[in-house]
This record gives sequence, structure tokens and C-alpha cells, in this order.
Amino acid sequence: MTRFTTTAAARRLDDLPTPPGTLPGLGNLHQFDVPRLHQVFERWHASIGGPFMARMGPKKIFVSADPGQLQTVLRERPGRYRRVRQIEACLAEIGANGVFSVEGAAWGLQRRLVMSALNSTHFRGFFPTLQAITARLHRRWKSAAARGETVEMTQDLVRYTVDVTTALVFGEDPNTLESDGDIIQRHLAVVFPMLMSRINAPLPYWRYLSRTSRNHTGE
Repeated sequence: MTRFTTTAAARRLDDLPTPPGTLPGLGNLHQFDVPRLHQVFERWHASIGGPFMARMGPKKIFVSADPGQLQTVLRERPGRYRRVRQIEACLAEIGANGVFSVEGAAWGLQRRLVMSALNSTHFRGFFPTLQAITARLHRRWKSAAARGETVEMTQDLVRYTVDVTTALVFGEDPNTLESDGDIIQRHLAVVFPMLMSRINAPLPYWRYLSRTSRNHTGE
């Protein structure tokens, strides 16, 4: 049985409060709204306090908003803690396993590579590119203000993030801020929600359905 510590004493997961509406066998599965799962957890935390335990069928989920506990988890992973197994499995299926999904020894190797790439000396050389991309965003918003147009900040910041990240990691600037098409963003808008849906799915149904069946179900 998993144990955790609080400022008072060590407790077991089963000692924690659970959200209202927990059902035998299902737990809180019927209450999970995957696209808004973070908001579901926030509502439960506001209602019953924290930490608390939710259930996804037979699985127990420890939920905490305590920064101290979260820092402990981050410091002690991947040795003592790990991400949910579905993250690594789902990303491996699409050939995208990296530092944000792998675990164990593989994570250590990936992290060393990433930390080397993000060395401060690299950032100094990247600054002119970052400055140019930021100036591009400023021109876009300044031009929209001059025309009296309403700016969709979320979409523009996604474009900005794509430009900065791609330029830093791959050395290529796609300049999506000034392009008419938004191919990358359209793909991201499809890939990430589907990935989250698979990670939070109680069963990996897509492994047992044909491609035709998946198309009919919208996947």
C-alpha cells in the first residue's frame, strides 16, 4: 500500500477523503471529463480540500496541490516516482518518446542530452533569433491595433511558441507568425487532444479496432 507523509503523520491513500459520487467498481470514472480534467480536480479540491484520492476504476489517484509535496515528487523521480505508464506507452506508439515521456535509465540519458542542448552558452547565441521572433510578434499586434482588429492572443502565442521552439531545437525558423497557413497548429490541435484522450482512457481500445473503425469513431 502506498504511503505518503504530511506535516502531521504518515497516512495511507485509503485514509484520504474521496470526491462525492464515488461508485463501487467505477470509482470516479463516470465523473472524469478528460478535456477538462484539470478543472474537475480543481472543483474537487475546492470542495473537499487536499490532498485527496480519486479512483479510475481499480486505480487509485493521489491528488495534491501542495507545492512541497509536488517538489518532493519532482526531485525524487524517476527513482521513487514515475509518470503514469500510459504516457510512455502512448508516445512510444507514435514514435515520439523523449525526455517528457521516457522513464528510468532512458530518462537519464535523454535529460543529459536536453540539458546539454539548453546550455547557457547556446542561449546566448540564440538571443538574436529570439529577439527577431519577438519583434515579429510585436509588429503583428501593433499592426492589428492600428487597424482596430481584435487579436486572438492564444493562436498568436501558439505560433510564437512554435517559431521559438523549432528555431531553438532544430535551427530552422518556420515563421508561422507571418505565414498564411497554420498547418503545424492544425496538426497540434488534433494530436494533443487525441493523445490526452488515449492517456486517460481506461482501456487502450484503439489497439483492438481496425483503422476503418477508428475513422468511424472520429479518431
